[in-house]
Formats: sequence, C-alpha cells, structure tokens
Amino acid sequence: MGEHISLGQIATVIIAGLIALLSAKYTADRALKKFRSEKWWVKKVEAYTDILEALHHEKAITYEFLESIKNKREVNEELEDKLRENAIHAREQLSLFIDIGGFYISDEALKHLKAHKTNITTIQKEQDEMIALSKELSAIGKCIEKMIELAKSDLKSEE
Repeated sequence: MGEHISLGQIATVIIAGLIALLSAKYTADRALKKFRSEKWWVKKVEAYTDILEALHHEKAITYEFLESIKNKREVNEELEDKLRENAIHAREQLSLFIDIGGFYISDEALKHLKAHKTNITTIQKEQDEMIALSKELSAIGKCIEKMIELAKSDLKSEE
C-alpha cells in the first residue's frame, strides 16, 4: 500500500540534512584552521631555532678567539676553519632573518636582531681585539637570552 509522506516529515529530513551539512562544514573548517595554525607554529619554532643556532655559532668562534688571545695560543687550524665556516653561515642566516624574518618572528624579535647586528658592527670597529671580542661575546650572550625570551613569548601566544 502506498504510504504518504507528509510535508512535516520532508521538512524534518531537509532540516536534519542541512544541520548535518553545516556541522560537517564547520568541523572541516575548524580542522583546517587548526592544521594551518599548527603548521605556522612549527615554522615559527624552526625560525627561532635557526636564529638561536646561528647566534650559538657566532658565539663559539668569538669565544674561541678570545680564549686564544687570553692564553696566548694559536687556534687549531682545523677548528678555526670549522668555526669560521659556521660563523659565515651564521652571519648569512642572521642577515636572512633580518631581511625576511618578519614573516615568521615577532616584530620585537626582528627589531632586536637588527639592533644586535648594528651593535656587533660597531663593536668590531674597536681597536683592541681582546676588548672587541669580550664586548662581542657579551653582546651575543645577551642577544641569545633576549631571543629565547621573545621566542617563548611569541610561541606561547600561538597555543
């Protein structure tokens, strides 16, 4: 026998279908937003990690040369070559982040990196090499501390 479907039943099915579609779209949008946010957060972590690694290499060569002057010894040629290579790469990385870092890191972190570069350039004009290296080592240490602080703050805000 033929069953008749009432208008109320049709409306209920249509409303249920619309609710299901809207729920699915909302869930998919939220998942996509979360995915993008997490990917962006990972990129920021990588950027801050690369900056801190570059500063570490800058600090390592400065420390080694300062110690060689203090102890009146030559730096091992193989170690010096490795440190110089790392330092060159580090300075290139820092310059890169100064140029494009604002895309990933906070404005305050970028401002701090620019100030660090200017400060190091000024310090390197110092006539006394031991004083210059001491000041440079101190400046790099302070920059590392500040960048860690800024990275923690920036990355925490993304959670």
